[in-house]
Amino acid sequence: MQEDIYILRDGHMLDMLRETPFPPGVLYMRGAAGAPHLKRITIVGSRHCSQYAKQVVDEMCAALAGQPVSIISGLAFGVDAHAHECALKYGLHTIAVIGSGLADEIIYPKTNFRLAQKILKSGGALISEYDQHLRSQIWMFPARNRIMVGISNLVIVVEAREKSGTLITARLATDYNRDLLVVPSSIYSLHAKGSNELIRQGAYVYTKPEDLFHLLGLEFPEHHGPKYSPTDTEQTVLDAIALGNTSTQTLVTACSSNLTTQEVVQALLNLEIELMIKRVDGKYVVLG
Repeated sequence: MQEDIYILRDGHMLDMLRETPFPPGVLYMRGAAGAPHLKRITIVGSRHCSQYAKQVVDEMCAALAGQPVSIISGLAFGVDAHAHECALKYGLHTIAVIGSGLADEIIYPKTNFRLAQKILKSGGALISEYDQHLRSQIWMFPARNRIMVGISNLVIVVEAREKSGTLITARLATDYNRDLLVVPSSIYSLHAKGSNELIRQGAYVYTKPEDLFHLLGLEFPEHHGPKYSPTDTEQTVLDAIALGNTSTQTLVTACSSNLTTQEVVQALLNLEIELMIKRVDGKYVVLG
């Protein structure tokens, strides 16, 4: 059974939108907007997101688990959908601002309809400024971006090509006086040309989860208890990774004077279990 679609007539989100130059004349919603005290974070990026982008979004949502936040995105392919999925994974409230009407048969993209249903079942919301039966048109997506930014305290750009809709969202964040946080990436990545340029222009840079908490005015939780101390063998492998040996083969070669292949492989396994390292696109990176 389809949840009721109703018109928002008051609330904190509408108050925030009224601060923006072109607020929507009407705002439709399915689901629950979340408590007024929630900090709202818009996460956007490439529709063809890399594994690196997925890892960063997962790291952000994992760090925010249990915090009074709501993750906002546009239900689109790539970073948008992954942001919603990670919010659900870590028990965070999430809102999808959609570039179409909100009726089941109209929701776009149709391939993310099940994700939309999961958002509603989790206590999240679907929002649109369009009549419930209005089908998606290409001009609706830049228009809906202003709503995502308008109801947010913080906008995060994970990946953006040199010319992309994500850059429109970033520009709106600046225009609407919202904090803009950008994830840096390889200077050789076509999917990061735009986002790296935003950093050059002065956007806040994401380097660790603490950056999120600082911009949101939240206290970063300190994890008490003994910190894992790597063995001598594991430390040798960690040092080799820090020197740029990031594949299993190069690590085996780099450590060959001190360790056997089996010792390197076992050390890598132990370090992954202890969350000291993570494998991304076939390469090991040191965490924290």
